[in-house]
Amino acid sequence: IYGFVVNSSGDKSLATIINGTKGKTLLEQGDLDGAIEAYKQYVKLNPSNADAHNNLGIAYTKKNKPDEAIIEVKEAIRLSPDSMDFHENLANICLNQGKLDEAEETFEEMLRINPDYQTKNILNALNIIYSKKGMYDKIIENCRWLIGIEPADIDSRNNLAAACYEKGLYGEAKLQVNRILEIDSNNTKAQELLKKLKTTEAEEVSEKKQAAFIRDGSSTPPIFIKFPLQETEARADEYN
Repeated sequence: IYGFVVNSSGDKSLATIINGTKGKTLLEQGDLDGAIEAYKQYVKLNPSNADAHNNLGIAYTKKNKPDEAIIEVKEAIRLSPDSMDFHENLANICLNQGKLDEAEETFEEMLRINPDYQTKNILNALNIIYSKKGMYDKIIENCRWLIGIEPADIDSRNNLAAACYEKGLYGEAKLQVNRILEIDSNNTKAQELLKKLKTTEAEEVSEKKQAAFIRDGSSTPPIFIKFPLQETEARADEYN
C-alpha cells in the first residue's frame, strides 16, 4: 500500500496521494526516516504543495535536523505567504535553535499579517526573545498592552514586574507584584520577586546612608578587621 506508484500514462496524482498519505502515517507512527523519504518523493512530484514542504520540515525537526527543516518550511511560506501555521513553525524552530533574530522577525511578521491571530501567544513568545536579548522596554510595552486587554492576566503582570525590575523601575515592579498577590496570594513568582525587591530596597537605603555619612564630612567608616580564629586566640593569649 505504501509503494511509490506512477501509472503508465504518466499521471502523477496517484503517486503523490500515496506518498502524501504514507508520509503523514509514518510521521504519526514516529518513523521519521520513512516519513522524510515519503515526503521527499512527494515534493519531487508536486513541488508546489506548500503543506508537503511544511510536513517535511516537521519531520526534519523531529529528526533533529533544524537546518533542513528551516529550508522546507521557508519554501512552504514562499508558496503560501499568508499561512500563519507555517510562520509559527518557522519561528518556533528558529527559537529552539537560538536563532533569535530570525525567530523575532518571523513572529513580528505574523503580527503584521494578522494582528488578531493568537496575539497573546505571539507576544509572549516575543517576550521570551526580548528577555534573552535584554530588550526590557519591548517586554514592558507588550505586557502593558496585554494587561490593558485582560487586567487579571497574572503571567503578563509577572513578566512586566520582572522587566521593570531589570530596568531598575522598582516602584512599578512592586506595584505589579502587589497587584498579583491581591489576585493570587500564593503566586510563587511574585513572592520571589517581592523578596528581591525588599533586598534591593534595603541595599539602596544602606548605600544612601553611607553616601550621606561621607557627604557630611565625616571620616571614612572604620574598617573592622576580622582575624582568623587561631590568630584571634593567639592574640588573646598575649594578654593573659
